[in-house]
Amino acid sequence: MAGTGEVKRGRIGAVTCLDLLDDCWPLARIARLVAPGADAGAMAWLYGDDGEVVVRTTAMPTGTFTFTPSGATAAIPLSFADIAEIMFAVRSR
Repeated sequence: MAGTGEVKRGRIGAVTCLDLLDDCWPLARIARLVAPGADAGAMAWLYGDDGEVVVRTTAMPTGTFTFTPSGATAAIPLSFADIAEIMFAVRSR
């Protein structure tokens, strides 16, 4: 999370896709999203239709989502503005 440098593991809830590159990308097609700074473009690692991972610069998504930390039962709201990096779980193909 921004400001704390704290790594959190858990689940993102109720989000079916992220608005990246002017399109709604399903979470299953996103590998990693890094926002290097407040005014900088975010780097998105995305799974292409052919299974290859591509890197694109995009705007960081806006708004909030719910996040349930590992071992917790309650979800907390987080703003994309507070996120420095999201790395999604590795999926087998």
